Amino acid sequence: MTIISDMGIRRMEGRPFEDILDGYFPLRESIRQLLQRQGFSAMWITLLHAPFMQIGGLAEDAPVPLHLRKIYSGMIDHMLLLAFSTPDGMVLAGTGDWIFVDSREENDLFPDSIRLGEPAFVRGVGLIEDCNTFDEENDFTPLAFLQPEAPSPSGDEVRLSAVHHLGWQAGKCFALKPADLGIRRQVGRDVQTLPFGSDHSGREASWDDWPLPMPGHLRPADWLLVNASPDQVRRESLEVALRL
Repeated sequence: MTIISDMGIRRMEGRPFEDILDGYFPLRESIRQLLQRQGFSAMWITLLHAPFMQIGGLAEDAPVPLHLRKIYSGMIDHMLLLAFSTPDGMVLAGTGDWIFVDSREENDLFPDSIRLGEPAFVRGVGLIEDCNTFDEENDFTPLAFLQPEAPSPSGDEVRLSAVHHLGWQAGKCFALKPADLGIRRQVGRDVQTLPFGSDHSGREASWDDWPLPMPGHLRPADWLLVNASPDQVRRESLEVALRL
């Protein structure tokens, strides 16, 4: 049975990447700067084990004081974030788990005005622009959104069908879901299977454990496929893709 056809593939320009997220601006501003610095119109990133600080009375555009008490407001255990540009600025969405030192601050929506306590390593996938036309003789599509013809196929079925159809040698596949605005609490899942994380145990068997939030303007699509072919032009992209 055909899982993916021409009608089910939307090729995109973009790349997997790694970077350092600044820790001293409000989280929203740090992510906006990362999006701009990488030249992406949209990106998904994973943030792991990052302390954060909430400084009372400090304006969002004010610098962090030079002298801080040796205490953090809390700790981000893990976050899977989507950020994308709009005419009015940037939209931020995602899921994760975190703790506050003061339990009175706890809620199910993480304030994106909070600052990280230090710079944080992030890994993810970014989109540059929609590219629906490629030279068929030299097609090194970095990314593709997939809309399967068959109902509810597995990640393995989608990946194998799309890789074959695109003429790639290998690819990494990630499930997609509609995005809810804001960073919302998501608990009870195994952080080891978080996309773009640092521990890959069980990753191949967990295609849809952590579906990526999907911005509405890029639908319809149920899966994101990242090119992991050894012969692709961008060697750096390949090396990062293999670490996703």
